[in-house]
Amino acid sequence: MSRNPVKSQIESTTPAYPPPLQPGQTIQEVAGAYLETFRGKLPSNYFWDWQPFFEALVEGNISVHGVSIVFPPDENDEMGFPDDGRGRDGHITVRGKVPKPPGSGSWNYTWYIPEWSHPDFDPSFTVSYSRGFRQLGSRDPIVRLYPALRPQDQLQRPTEWAKRFGIYPGELGGRSRLSPTLSATRDPWEDYANQVNLLPEEARRKLAQETKDAALKAGKPLPPEGYIDKDALDNLLNSEKRLTGKQLRVKVAAYLTDEHVPLNLQVEPPTTLEEFIDDLRENHPHILDAHKTYFQKALDDQDYQRVMFHDMTSDEMVYNNIYTQSNDPICDLEGPIHPVLTRDRWRDSSSKGAERFDPRYLYNLNGVREEWDMKTNDTLWAAIQPALLLVSKMLLSGHPGIRDLMDLRTRYKIPDDLVAERENPRTPHVVGYRSMEKTVLNLENSWPEMIQLDRLGYDFIENVWRVLFYCLRFDISCAWFEPNESEARSAVDGVNEARTLIYGVTQPSGHGKDSIITIWLAAELIWPLLVPQYSQSEKLTASFLLASTLLHEFGVR
Repeated sequence: MSRNPVKSQIESTTPAYPPPLQPGQTIQEVAGAYLETFRGKLPSNYFWDWQPFFEALVEGNISVHGVSIVFPPDENDEMGFPDDGRGRDGHITVRGKVPKPPGSGSWNYTWYIPEWSHPDFDPSFTVSYSRGFRQLGSRDPIVRLYPALRPQDQLQRPTEWAKRFGIYPGELGGRSRLSPTLSATRDPWEDYANQVNLLPEEARRKLAQETKDAALKAGKPLPPEGYIDKDALDNLLNSEKRLTGKQLRVKVAAYLTDEHVPLNLQVEPPTTLEEFIDDLRENHPHILDAHKTYFQKALDDQDYQRVMFHDMTSDEMVYNNIYTQSNDPICDLEGPIHPVLTRDRWRDSSSKGAERFDPRYLYNLNGVREEWDMKTNDTLWAAIQPALLLVSKMLLSGHPGIRDLMDLRTRYKIPDDLVAERENPRTPHVVGYRSMEKTVLNLENSWPEMIQLDRLGYDFIENVWRVLFYCLRFDISCAWFEPNESEARSAVDGVNEARTLIYGVTQPSGHGKDSIITIWLAAELIWPLLVPQYSQSEKLTASFLLASTLLHEFGVR
């Protein structure tokens, strides 16, 4: 007789090290067996349910032990997995091969940005490019969120906010729980059952009869016995001054915005939802009782919103014009792209994909699968035009700040006594920056070579432009790991994952005529520009972030 694999697995564990989850096992199954081994050691005089606790122990251990390696695509671009059958998404079959253009280079290593656009994405796994994937060991809903833009998500009819911030885990519908209080996606009749329960038996019978009479008059089938039509309930609420769902929304709108309508309440607009509810509780408790469920859900959602939006609610963001989903804004920038930003300076992706530290980047958005290649992807190139136009305007403006940044005479030696505690210094001095009008060229502040060049009439700004025209190149990177080969101890095959997101990197390489200055921009900054469901205001915000990152990288070197 064969032994129970779960039982034998449990027998080899200790209290300090919960058992790892193996292929084909569930958390509940392993936790149940793990619990049985401790049953005699648990307190017997308490009627606690220990199963959830042991499930949490097993689930938390997955992040350490439940690791599989993601192998690079094979020559047919099929995602491979270890022989044990443990896959990124076991219930989804492997996609067939995607034909590659002849002479398109190597496809040994690829990575999707955003990662959730991968055809086999599974939100129950977190994926690392260099270390494979792990089943999520956290119950925190935030780590499971992703924009509801995949074809599978449309079955839940996601709200506009869910398309940006994800469907809240566990929601049967498509709600994000981040929509403003007055969002049309909030069901105005979610208090229907509560309002019916508040009615005395006589009133229920009367409304049920009115509902039947209305159906007979309209020639409709008779409703079930005791059913109360919402229109009949609305009429009763209105007559008792409890407010219908529609009337309540009008009142809430009046007090959460600047459009004040006198409503006999004691607070002055604009106010918060909490203040509005406090006033109802004190002065109009009958209204609060009739819509108790609606308000409690709205307050719970606002608590969640403060976690997501750094202590701000969606109401505050929308009404203060911090975040909008408007198509009114337009980009009216015109003019040429600066010569240092032209399309021919972007790296051709056909040279990527042969080494793990230099993968080809792909995306799959709105049913379109493309490569992050500025030279061949016209849609991508068109999407970044507003950002490039803004940067071009800045570079062509002759702004003193930009000129001073390009003039090396504005650099000076920071006094040694101010930086005496440096550990393992790599340079003799720490270099500071100040505007040209405050620059003092002497040996105490500057360097002999800089002073000599200034005396010879050397044009610092012109020569910086000369170097940029000759050396500057651009490339797309992933914000989750360093863009070039790393020799760090933590690196895997030259790939060093970042602890914080890296949106831009600038690095020189080569010497003399082979010198190159490369600016990498993370695709995570750009993908919102490719989503047709997103508004113009959101895309212009994304363009501004991309432009500011690019300008920052110009100032690095």
